[in-house]
Amino acid sequence: MKKFLILLLLFPVSVSFAQEQVMVGARPLGMGGAFVAISDDANSVLWNPAGMSFFRTREMTLEYSRLFWGIDRDNIGQGFWGYSHNLDKLGAFGISAVVFDSERFRNVRFGLGWSHKLFSSSLADGLSVGFTGKLFIDSYRTENFEADMSDPLLAKASRDVVAPSLDIGLIYRSHSGLSLGIFGRDLLEPDMSVGSDGSSRVPMGIYGGGAYRFWDNMTCELDLGVLFDPNRGATELEYSLGAEYWLPGNQIAFRGGLKNIDEATAGMSYRMRRRLDLQVDYAMLFPLSDVGRAGATSHKVSVVWRRPPPPKYFADLTVRDSDLSFSTEHSILGEKTLFFARVENIGDKKAKGFFVSLFTSLNGGDFEMFGTPLRIKRLGPGESKELVWEWIPKEPGEYTFFVSVDDDGSSFPEPVGTVDELDENNNTAKTSRAVLKRPEGNIEIEPNLLTLVKTTTVVEERPMVPVFFFPRHSDKVDARFEEMARVIRYRLKNNPDIGIRLKGYYNPLNDEVYDYKSGKKLAIRRAEAAKDFLTREYPDIADRIEVVRDGYNFARFWASDSTGADKTTDQLLVDAENRRVEIEVVTPNLPEIEAGFIPGSSSIKRLEIPGSYISRLRGFLNRNPELIVLCEGGLGKGEKGEHLAFTRAVALKDTLTKLIGEQYSERVFLGTADTVGDAPYGVIALVGEGLIYRPVEGGLVSTSTDIDNPFTDVYVEYDVPAGVRRHRIEVREHGTDSVFTVLREGDGPPPKVIRWDWANENGNLIDPHKQYYLYAFLEDSLGQVASFVSDTITTEIVERERAVEELIIVQFNFDTSAATNRFQEARLEHIARKLISKATAPHREIVATVHGHTDTIGLTFRNNELSLMRAKVEEAKLREYLMYLLGFSSKGELSRWLWRHRIRLTYEGRRDKEPFVVNMWRNGKLEKVKLGNDLLPEGRAVNRRVMITIESVTEYRKQREQQP
Repeated sequence: MKKFLILLLLFPVSVSFAQEQVMVGARPLGMGGAFVAISDDANSVLWNPAGMSFFRTREMTLEYSRLFWGIDRDNIGQGFWGYSHNLDKLGAFGISAVVFDSERFRNVRFGLGWSHKLFSSSLADGLSVGFTGKLFIDSYRTENFEADMSDPLLAKASRDVVAPSLDIGLIYRSHSGLSLGIFGRDLLEPDMSVGSDGSSRVPMGIYGGGAYRFWDNMTCELDLGVLFDPNRGATELEYSLGAEYWLPGNQIAFRGGLKNIDEATAGMSYRMRRRLDLQVDYAMLFPLSDVGRAGATSHKVSVVWRRPPPPKYFADLTVRDSDLSFSTEHSILGEKTLFFARVENIGDKKAKGFFVSLFTSLNGGDFEMFGTPLRIKRLGPGESKELVWEWIPKEPGEYTFFVSVDDDGSSFPEPVGTVDELDENNNTAKTSRAVLKRPEGNIEIEPNLLTLVKTTTVVEERPMVPVFFFPRHSDKVDARFEEMARVIRYRLKNNPDIGIRLKGYYNPLNDEVYDYKSGKKLAIRRAEAAKDFLTREYPDIADRIEVVRDGYNFARFWASDSTGADKTTDQLLVDAENRRVEIEVVTPNLPEIEAGFIPGSSSIKRLEIPGSYISRLRGFLNRNPELIVLCEGGLGKGEKGEHLAFTRAVALKDTLTKLIGEQYSERVFLGTADTVGDAPYGVIALVGEGLIYRPVEGGLVSTSTDIDNPFTDVYVEYDVPAGVRRHRIEVREHGTDSVFTVLREGDGPPPKVIRWDWANENGNLIDPHKQYYLYAFLEDSLGQVASFVSDTITTEIVERERAVEELIIVQFNFDTSAATNRFQEARLEHIARKLISKATAPHREIVATVHGHTDTIGLTFRNNELSLMRAKVEEAKLREYLMYLLGFSSKGELSRWLWRHRIRLTYEGRRDKEPFVVNMWRNGKLEKVKLGNDLLPEGRAVNRRVMITIESVTEYRKQREQQP
């Protein structure tokens, strides 16, 4: 009977308690309900929705409470579900549902909350506002009432009562751990009376609270509130006091609190921080009223599930000082310079539609915007973009350039941008650039005319012998081959489609090897040593140099005693030529084109040249200056006459030149084949042997000169505000701008006057047939440069000029009259062209002598016979080329042309009497240097040659006499 009376007393109390819907959540209730300022988990949607903006984790909480334990005949319980979700810049939202349930009454509260920060500097601080819209639904279970249901009031109770409500909250948090909150609950005071007569309105409450976090694991809060009860027309003051303490590790927490003087609370939590972030909260509420003394306590258990937010992707635009550069090394007043800035997105999200602004400052003054901001439409993660501004400095001085990314420049120095970035402190960069007035100057020469009375000049070529020779049983390359190797390295670098092969040989007679296998190993080591010697300064050409390791006779003789050489004096020299490494040229893979001719005629019978061949041929010729095309004519069985083979070569050249273009005609040469075919034939071949055989062109050497004015003076004037750091004064050739000599160079300013003797450092005078000028280069202390030139320097010859050219026609193998390679067959056309060009000058007599030579090995009569035969063959071929180039059809026409142009063309054999000698300047004087040293294998190879000496004498006496 006693417990039944208590139940009757408790029923209206429980209904009233149900109206206070915030009494959910084991964690806040364990702190006595002091949670208005903390509000930092999924419970915040009902306790203060403003708190949802302060945490990014997605949280869901579930709770079930057994109320008033110890009361019989009714199971009073309460359930709660809440979820919060942070949307970053859009704020945060939360959903909640609270159900209060007993045998006779059910109360359901749905809530939808939203929160947004008004301002903040980080996630954990700032000011936030929040709203929660709620829907109240009350249901009375009249079927469980022991009463007369005909009562009108009870009849109305059989229908649900529905009404809306609204909560508003505000929270401010600081870095120091202080948190202040204001919360207005049920501001609409929803009417939940059965008869809608306003007799049971939900009270409105206004609460304020302050919390402070001590250390990192202790928080205390005090809340004060006013509850406006419209049902009784009363106002009640409420307070809550609570504290929370987390043990080290933040897995276990204890709480305690006091609500008004009616209720004491206690609670604890356990949080699992593993794969599943799950927290269990428990709270016990002990009423300090009659209900409590009756043994009615409430127990609340909440489960909180947390999930971290998905990773947020940000753009991160950056520009570094090192990303700023200029198109020129120095900036010159009034001259255009390009300024570059590279902008990069180092974030993981694309940036769209932003501006980059450039500001400049002169001599530390105010910054001004340069031009208009540049817009970048899109820059993806990891991408960069280079921006370019044109800058022409109008004033000298020190300029500072400041680049600001994601800034439209409207509020400098404050950036105005649109991109949400991870870090905006890396959006600027600066650099500086000095601008001075360009150095100015003037250079003159007086007199600028060199007057020569008599002069003798010599132009000589130095031969190439592409063979390395070795001592007995040695694989070491001697330093004397450096000049030859240097030329081949240079030509390889400038002819990317040409390669070379190296074949090593040993001499089985004196290389101290005992079998072919040992000799082969020695030969290969020699080839490898030659490759190392060629590539030691240019390793990038190594892949175009092949050491041939098999497929040929490693003991093949280059020279032999077949000439009847004296064994005692010549055999050692012959043997030395067989210890060698030969160099072969690998031309591009372009097949030879064969042609057929009508017997006894130079008319082409068969010739097929595909279009692909022509395009590839042009490409090879454009990329490789050492490549030539050789058109060879050949005879068939029963045919005779060198002239017939030559005219067939001419027919091939004319046809090919029409196909590839006249611009390539200077690269197409004529030749005659040595072998007789089954039928008349011709061959078009791409030849690259000039890479290793083309002679090195020598300079102009004056061997004797009479000068009227042996010296001239060079005057240098300059205006350099920053001071001259270094200078260079040169004499250059008009047309080619090649440097003839350097008059002065060094640090500091040049002298005002420089005396010059018209010669270069080797003592060679300026060429009387060319024009020159002075070139001055100055650089100031800031790196600005200036260059200026003089008027033209000329030369006048007033009496006589003797010019001698020594040109190599062909080199021969040991004891043969055949050329060592196909390239040298084409040399005659080059020499014929040169001879024709010289014949056109007036008042000139020319003597052209083709002379053959041998080395010292062999018997005298044999060498005399061989040298004469070599010269005679080449002189006859030269006449064929002259006839072709001049368009003559007979030898008589050529003879008359030579006579009219005062040219005498002859040949002679000189045996071994004239080893190859060139004139070279050494130590300030002219010396004759013997390149054809018969004691060295390569010297003997040089001496086995045919050359042409073109000596021309020009008389100026009559011209001088006619001058007034």
